[in-house]
Amino acid sequence: MFKSISAIAALLFAAAILYAGNGLQSTLLSVRGDLEGFPTAIIGLLASAYYAGFILGCRFVPGMIKGVGHIRAFVALASIASSSALAHILFVDATPWAV
Repeated sequence: MFKSISAIAALLFAAAILYAGNGLQSTLLSVRGDLEGFPTAIIGLLASAYYAGFILGCRFVPGMIKGVGHIRAFVALASIASSSALAHILFVDATPWAV
């Protein structure tokens, strides 16, 4: 039992960091939107935009993986995700935050 858990410990730890960062990011956007004076409906749309992007990603990313391979697709999508998180600092508007 311990041997099988230790074999995937790094994967489980990486997933835990990913989920913690995702939860903190969505909470941060909601709180920051409230501090910036966004209407409550816009904050709700910002929170739901993540799930809309998740659905669109499930639809279109398999074609990307087939086209360029899983490593290049991961690098491209991880770069987009990290740069969009950094772009929240530069743009204080609901439209770029939803994207």
